[in-house]
Amino acid sequence: MNEHGHRIAVETARFWSFARRPRPRGRYHIRLVRRPDEYHESVDDNAFTNVLARWNIRHALAAWEWLKG
Repeated sequence: MNEHGHRIAVETARFWSFARRPRPRGRYHIRLVRRPDEYHESVDDNAFTNVLARWNIRHALAAWEWLKG
C-alpha cells in the first residue's frame, strides 16, 4: 500500500468521480458501463458497477487518511 496501492486506489476513485453525471435531487449516475460479463451491451447505472465504484471511493479515502496519519 505504501508504494503503489494508494495511488491505484486514488486514481481509480478519481476516474469514478469524473465518470458520474449529476441528476436531480442530488443524485449521480454512471452511464454506459459494461456489465460484469462484458458480452452484453452497455447499460446505465449497473448495480455491480455502482457498488464497486462506491467501494473504491470509500477505500481510497481511507487510504488517503491512513497515509496522512
